[in-house]
Amino acid sequence: MKRIVVVLSVCGLLAFQACESSNQTAERGRLKTMLIKSSGEVSVIPNEARIAIQLECIDKNIKTSKDCLIEKSESLNTTILDFGVKPDDILTTSINQSKEYRWINNSTVFVGYKSSITTQLTIRELESLEDLYTNLLLNKNISIGNLSYSHSKIDSLNNAAYLKALENANNLADQLLSKMKETEKEIIRIGNIDLPSVRNDYETLYESDAEYEVNLKADKRSVNINSGIMYANQTLIVEYSIK
Repeated sequence: MKRIVVVLSVCGLLAFQACESSNQTAERGRLKTMLIKSSGEVSVIPNEARIAIQLECIDKNIKTSKDCLIEKSESLNTTILDFGVKPDDILTTSINQSKEYRWINNSTVFVGYKSSITTQLTIRELESLEDLYTNLLLNKNISIGNLSYSHSKIDSLNNAAYLKALENANNLADQLLSKMKETEKEIIRIGNIDLPSVRNDYETLYESDAEYEVNLKADKRSVNINSGIMYANQTLIVEYSIK
């Protein structure tokens, strides 16, 4: 008889747990939620820029090519510092030596040894950018590229964009609630699914050497460089429970 009682007690416990689990599932099924994907955008005028500079020398004597690069890179560094760029904002990214060939009269011709150095500059005083850009262009041994703009407080901009995204999500949720004749909501989950992105609206200049010679003959003329407006965009996924 004792054995039978124990079996019946265990069966009763299992039945109770199954019933409780079923009730919880049903309760979750009755919970009303809504999921909103919202974006936030803030804009600001950039206050710093980056450019990449490649300086190169070509000569059929490898030592002459190397000495030329050393001499001109020292002169370039002095010029950059004179325009107010700080030493910590001058980053050498690569130094290379190679053989240079060109296709001339249907054949490959060795033209010399090329020694080159690539430097990335961060310009934190944008008012000097135009004159610096023009000065660099006048140097036939230098090519410039990858002009991009940024802001010294980019993290703060991204945070502001997140807050704007949350504000937009809450406003949309309130509008939806009014249509559903509901009045209360509560955030139960929130997260970001998109990586931060920054869009720069600016004009990047690409010209040939010949065009530079024509357009920059006047010493006092400078290249017109526009920074435009920078936008920080962030996206949030917000899930609300509707009470």
